[in-house]
Amino acid sequence: MAARQRSGLSRSRIFGHVRTLPTLMLLAFASIALSYPLADTDIWWHLSAGREIFSSGRVLFSDPFCASSLGFAWTDLHWGFQIGAWSIWTIFGAWGLVGTRVLLAFAIFTVAFGRKMAITAALAGAFALWISRPFLDARPLLVTLLVLAALQRWLEADSACAKRRTFLLAIVGQIVLANTQGLFLLGPLLVGVYSLGSFLDKRKADGSRLGMLALAMIAASLVNPWGWSAFALAGKVAGRIAPTAANLFSSEIPENAPLWTEAVRSPSTVLLLAWLVASVWLFWKRDAHSRTRMVLLVGTGLLSIAAIRNLPLLCLEIAFCLDFSARPALVKIWSWSAAAIVSTLFVVSIRERRWNLPFDPVAPLRLPSSEAIEIIQRDPAPVFHEIRAGGWLSWNAPSRGLCWADTRLVLHDAEFVRQYLDVADRPDRFTDFSRRWNFGYALLPIVEFDRFRPLAAFLLQSDEWQLLHCDGAWVLFGHRSPPSVNNRTATATDMSESVQRRFGANLLLERRVRDNLQAYLSLTGRSP
Repeated sequence: MAARQRSGLSRSRIFGHVRTLPTLMLLAFASIALSYPLADTDIWWHLSAGREIFSSGRVLFSDPFCASSLGFAWTDLHWGFQIGAWSIWTIFGAWGLVGTRVLLAFAIFTVAFGRKMAITAALAGAFALWISRPFLDARPLLVTLLVLAALQRWLEADSACAKRRTFLLAIVGQIVLANTQGLFLLGPLLVGVYSLGSFLDKRKADGSRLGMLALAMIAASLVNPWGWSAFALAGKVAGRIAPTAANLFSSEIPENAPLWTEAVRSPSTVLLLAWLVASVWLFWKRDAHSRTRMVLLVGTGLLSIAAIRNLPLLCLEIAFCLDFSARPALVKIWSWSAAAIVSTLFVVSIRERRWNLPFDPVAPLRLPSSEAIEIIQRDPAPVFHEIRAGGWLSWNAPSRGLCWADTRLVLHDAEFVRQYLDVADRPDRFTDFSRRWNFGYALLPIVEFDRFRPLAAFLLQSDEWQLLHCDGAWVLFGHRSPPSVNNRTATATDMSESVQRRFGANLLLERRVRDNLQAYLSLTGRSP
């Protein structure tokens, strides 16, 4: 009898370990797929704001960074994320932000699939992580998605909102959303859809309670330093994703582009999304919340079609819709084919590291080097730059007005963005534009963002600008009148040595950058 009990206990332990295997698999995939260096350039103005909040002891009501918006009123609802990011960076450095990104992304889909995750759910989670990956960098969206996942899990566990605990948790979650990102209205909207679902299922009392909770969450959104201004910001952000040709923000900002553009740019992502959507048809979860989930699925699907930045919302809702306990024959076929695809994505994630610098937590081609910033700080003057480098300038060169603009385009209107893009597309207009803003420097990418290569070539041939630094990925020009302090024109030897210093730790990446530099300089007959 004792032996039989020990045997049963042993099997229980084994099966307990087996049930943890899918969770470990998803964590391993997230660790490989999302442990790339920081690539989203918004993180640097978030860190700059966090540092400013800590040093001043108050939240920011106006822009303290950029020459084009210095002193502009700023509803900085991201402040909660910013102090969190600054705290992580202070303790753990940039790699701490990378690790936090991995853990938060993993937590989002772990919450969505529930505690008892199966192998099939882990595979579906890997699909969702990969599709959402471009938008799961160290950014406030991670916190928003985690709160929304937790909120939906609470609602599914207490569909009638009969427990006081559910109500209180929802209110606390909404206050977190309202102090993290402008998407905070997604919280009461989610609850409102569950209220609608209850009415459709003829559960009027449940629907009424959920409707009251949605209204209470809207009221709780006022618990932020800006009060009603938060709602104005939410409306402005929502209005900028309408997929029309006249909407400059959706047509020119990649994240706001409609889904059909992603089908052209990255067909593999759309194919993976189609596979995941097909799994919803195969393994639809049928229970009391089926109608509610259908409304949410259609809603997030339409949002994703309008702007690809909403794909994580769609993937999150798909996770709630899947039930792999049904149709077991199809589950087996789906699992083996999905496992093959996920294994391929795992290998692709590893191979992508060929374009990173070892032990560097910052994506190497997306931002200018510290050498370029050191040159700028010798003679601080406004810098025209690719707008995604703005936060990096604020972070590394905190002189007020040195950074011209950053990706917080919510501070600007469409006309500002139109003029900025116009000088990139029409370099001959840059001279008048630079005189208007009194730029002392121009800092431009020549690898990662192709749009600025014509302007970089124009300045290379201009008599008004001198090339001060070039590392093959970014070029820095200084205005010749008045002459820059302690600066001289970069020679071919200077450029070659700069490339080696910055990219020499990765020979493959260095070769790519040198080839690109050769192509750039050949535009004017120069050689590196």
